[in-house]
Amino acid sequence: MLSLISLLVSFRSCVVADRSLELSRAEFRSQRSIILGGTVSSDGDSLEVKSLDPAIVLQQGSAMFPTEIDKQDWPILPPEHRLYAVVLRSALERVVEEKIGREKGMASVALDANVPLVITSLFTAKGEAFEDRSLYRIVYSFVIDGDSFKPPQIEFKGLIYVQRLGAGDDSRQVLDQLWLQAIWEK
Repeated sequence: MLSLISLLVSFRSCVVADRSLELSRAEFRSQRSIILGGTVSSDGDSLEVKSLDPAIVLQQGSAMFPTEIDKQDWPILPPEHRLYAVVLRSALERVVEEKIGREKGMASVALDANVPLVITSLFTAKGEAFEDRSLYRIVYSFVIDGDSFKPPQIEFKGLIYVQRLGAGDDSRQVLDQLWLQAIWEK
């Protein structure tokens, strides 16, 4: 009987130890996982990208956009860690005008449009170097004046974290699928 009680106590201790190990692993990962934020510059032509956790230091990164926007990676380099958005604005002006069009006497407005991007970041946490690949969205608004020939007005709002990508995820495929689901698709 005493052996059976000892066996049950040992089994319970193993369950508790296993749960503690899972919690410890989750805490370890969370202390070494980067989530980036982006603040739009005063001129609206770039986003200052930085870690939302002050204990994690972004070293450098690169951004990938849907194929329709651009086919190459965009650098996010030290020391400013800026993602320059002038070319992105031009691409969005072209795509928004193509997808939405102009209607005389009408204005087309979106206050919460977004473009998906994958950011690959190299960073340090707890004295160790890490690499991360995550999905984000750049939020922007646009206005198309139907009575003007000026390009759509694009105003960037910021950067939003969506999720981490797994090792088997194809960044380009994920981005292109999300882009097809954009708000202007009918």
